[in-house]
Amino acid sequence: MTKRSLAAQLRNHAVQKGDFSVTEMDDDAVLTKYTCCSACGAHHVTGETLDRLIESSLDEEDFRTRWNDLNESLCKTDP
Repeated sequence: MTKRSLAAQLRNHAVQKGDFSVTEMDDDAVLTKYTCCSACGAHHVTGETLDRLIESSLDEEDFRTRWNDLNESLCKTDP
């Protein structure tokens, strides 16, 4: 999957959930919105690791599942 296709799918997902703010965001902003840990507000995975996660994801649902699992484990290890 590419960043562009993921951002489009995440944007569509958000709109279906009633979050229309994403319609005004560029692709990078949409990805930033979805890659911020909801528990602590940090961005634990960036750069090449994030790129690999995006590339290996099948679709936005797969990405969100993998991202949530990863962030949950990383937030638990933060002091």
